[in-house]
Amino acid sequence: AIVPATDGFVMTSPDGNVSKTVTLDPGSNLLEVDYSVSAAVTELYVRCGLSPDLENLLVTGQSALQPEDDGERFVLENTQADVSVEVVYAAGDFNASYNAAASDGTDNSPRNMAQTHMIEISGSGTFSFGLRFNTGSPQPVSPGDLWTLSGN
Repeated sequence: AIVPATDGFVMTSPDGNVSKTVTLDPGSNLLEVDYSVSAAVTELYVRCGLSPDLENLLVTGQSALQPEDDGERFVLENTQADVSVEVVYAAGDFNASYNAAASDGTDNSPRNMAQTHMIEISGSGTFSFGLRFNTGSPQPVSPGDLWTLSGN
């Protein structure tokens, strides 16, 4: 089921074992994703496909995609278009795990899908991560930045 929530929506699996809340505060570029997983689910794995500036990727290909992981966030920058997608998984209030070794079983993983870089986030119980969409060079994230961006 999908129901509206303040600045977002809540999705719940038919069996009630997984609930996902997605919010975007007004004026923010940080999409917050919060999961609540019942004890019946040991660990939940979530894959995200990142494609910063799809139009540019369609014309120039993936050679300008530059991934970077600092242990708290994963940034995929399209250096030709000067845009990036940032997955904040362990900074501030975010507490998910990033699996750098995730694979779809092909030689091209994590870029087996056209113009897309796949990443895998996981967690159990209650966990969250954020997706930030940047124009210009990515900026460092501090817990204070996340607090301010979340409207607190």
